[in-house]
Amino acid sequence: MKGSIGELFRPVATTAIAYALLLVLGFAIQLASAYWGTWFSLILILWQVSYLLKLSEGTRRFTKHEVLPAFTTWGMAALLQQPLDYALGLVAVVVLAARLFELYG
Repeated sequence: MKGSIGELFRPVATTAIAYALLLVLGFAIQLASAYWGTWFSLILILWQVSYLLKLSEGTRRFTKHEVLPAFTTWGMAALLQQPLDYALGLVAVVVLAARLFELYG
């Protein structure tokens, strides 16, 4: 086994921090203006769609590195009770699993 435990969980910590920062930013934008909050949400949804497309065509190395971040996003959404993020995270995990089965199966 190469690397340390810290290196193994670095993607988890990075994803969790980024997810929390995006939620805080989205909340602040929504408080400032509902109009811009809606646009921010739409941009994040489109970003998730582009990520899913990239994930569905990813190489073995890219796909392997996305396992922990995908599950972290899904878990964080469940813990923070964010239903839309939970649904998108679930879709990402399913796409990731399908791609892994395609590459390794």
